[in-house]
Amino acid sequence: MKKFFSKTTLGFAALLTASALAMTGCGGGDTAGEGSSDAPAFEVAKDVALTGSPTFDKIKSSGAIRIGVKEDQPGLGYLDAATDVRSGFDIEIARWMAASLGVAADKIEFKSIPSANRETALANGDVDLYVGTYSITDKRKKLVDFAGPYFVTGQGLLVAKDNTDIKSEK
Repeated sequence: MKKFFSKTTLGFAALLTASALAMTGCGGGDTAGEGSSDAPAFEVAKDVALTGSPTFDKIKSSGAIRIGVKEDQPGLGYLDAATDVRSGFDIEIARWMAASLGVAADKIEFKSIPSANRETALANGDVDLYVGTYSITDKRKKLVDFAGPYFVTGQGLLVAKDNTDIKSEK
């Protein structure tokens, strides 16, 4: 399968995403385009140049970006059906990445991509990039390039306080 970003592009994207954690509390004001007016507005970068990335070249020439996201994970990637507002950590990372690539918020097209279709959506050019929960595995590294991780978590098990049957994770 075709690689979508060069190592230089990935390095730049990794730098962007690494800084994202520090920026998640920053910003303010209205965000144009899809989303809540409570979301931070990210400053759109000027004169961004990335060499060797057909995907970036397409984004730059069109002035718009198509970002694959989840819509069923509150707090991460969520689409409120009643208000048509997207919210969550991954949505803000996507907005910040777009701005860092020189794309204004009103030029972002979010596309909901089911987990089973992420690689296909990238390979077919349905989206320019995907921002969402996605485990980085050796098998997936052969299919797509990753610019991250930008969020690391583990699995946990919650047990009722009065449950004495479960004493450990093993």
